Amino acid sequence: MGSPLSLRDDHDSSELRRLARRSRNVGQSRRLLALAAIYDGASRGEAALLAGTDRQSIRDWVVRFNAAGPDGLVDRHGGGQKARLTPQMLVALKTRLEEGPIPRCMVLSAGDCAICAGGCMRPMASPCRKPVWARSYVARGFVC
Repeated sequence: MGSPLSLRDDHDSSELRRLARRSRNVGQSRRLLALAAIYDGASRGEAALLAGTDRQSIRDWVVRFNAAGPDGLVDRHGGGQKARLTPQMLVALKTRLEEGPIPRCMVLSAGDCAICAGGCMRPMASPCRKPVWARSYVARGFVC
C-alpha cells in the first residue's frame, strides 16, 4: 500500500471550514469539511466516515482539490442528454406557436411529433416523443 497523497500547502483546516460555511453547494461543503479533518490530522478512513463515503472517494477529492483548489470540489455534471430538437426546429416551433392554433389541425402526434396532420411541420418532423415538444413549449414561455 502506497503513502497517502499530501494536501496543498496554501490552505488550512480553518480556511476550508470557512469556505464550507459560505458555499452554496452542499456537496462541496461536505468535501471541504472532510479535507479539513485531514488537515487536522484525521486519517483518510476517519474523514471518509465523517463525509459518509469511502476512502477512494476521499482520495479522488484530494486529487481534485490539489489540481483545482476548492473550486475543484464543486459537483460536476455530465450535461445531460443531447437536445433532440435542432435550432431550426425550435425556431419553427416558436413561430408556429406564436401564430396561434389552426382549427382541426393543432394535434401533437406522439409517433412522429408532427404538430399538424395537415403537414405544418412535416418536413421537420423527427422521431421523438410528445413530451419533448411539451417541454419545449413550456421552456419558451408558452402556457400549456
